[in-house]
Amino acid sequence: MAKRPTEERAPLAASDKGERDFRERLKKARVKAGLDAPADQPPPPLGLASYALRLATELVAGVVVGGLIGWWVDRTFKTSPFGLIGFLVLGAAAGTLNLVRSVQRMNAQLGTGSGAQTPADEDDEDE
Repeated sequence: MAKRPTEERAPLAASDKGERDFRERLKKARVKAGLDAPADQPPPPLGLASYALRLATELVAGVVVGGLIGWWVDRTFKTSPFGLIGFLVLGAAAGTLNLVRSVQRMNAQLGTGSGAQTPADEDDEDE
């Protein structure tokens, strides 16, 4: 296949009114379409599904890592099944601790601390 010679094009002058107008319209269209966020706006918050997926991953990761370490300990030291059971429990505990820490960070980011007051139900009164 023969290479086509590249044509050298002179760059458009930055002072060209048509180009500036085009760039402004393109920038506005990209912002409107959501492709570029305006500089003065923070990034959009994550959805609840992404929070749920992150929390599930935190818990599962702890259990999987604990299980792998326990399996390795059992294979190396011939302690089956005690290493697997022990490290699965430790992995579950570590996963739960990571889950609690993640929830606390998410609550702080969302502005709902653990001491947030909830409206009392009127049906709960004994009067």
